[in-house]
Formats: sequence, C-alpha cells, structure tokens
Amino acid sequence: MLRQILLCLFFVTSTGLLAAEEAPLVEIYMPSPCLACIDWGSYLTDKGFKVSYKETADMDAVKRRLKVPKDVESVHTAVVGGYFVEGHAYAEDIREAAA
Repeated sequence: MLRQILLCLFFVTSTGLLAAEEAPLVEIYMPSPCLACIDWGSYLTDKGFKVSYKETADMDAVKRRLKVPKDVESVHTAVVGGYFVEGHAYAEDIREAAA
C-alpha cells in the first residue's frame, strides 16, 4: 500500500513539474499599483506559468512598442513568447496560442 501511495505522489509531482517547465514566461506590464493584474498573475502561476511583473508609468509606450491596436487595449499588457496579450486571458487560451 505504501508503495502505491509513493508511486501516486511521484506521478503527481513529476507531471506538475513537467507542466511548469513547458509553460512559457508571462511578462505582465502594468501601471502601479494594479491589484487585478497581480491577481491574474497569481492565477497564471497556479496554472503552472512563470510570471514576471514589470511596473511602468508609461503603458502607452509599451503598447506602441508591441503594436497593440487601440480597439483591444486594456489596463495591462502581457508578453508571452513574443506575442502580446491584452486583458485577463485564461491560462488555457494562452497555452493554446503559445503552442
């Protein structure tokens, strides 16, 4: 019985680590402070993503540099695998787009 439990624990931990290694880095650019952006980053971390936060006073410059169209702009902008993400996108959608 103990052996079966240890095998289950090994499987759960090893698959969790694999999912975290495969997930791309999400760089969240946000005005300071943006608690909703931090919450979204925590959600992505819980889903296995690596997240970094970059506070900036000039979000317009970030959006211009990344060529974000005006009609899709939100408060924050994230960069994943060289692409921008606007709004609090679901982890599953980011994984699909980054694949």
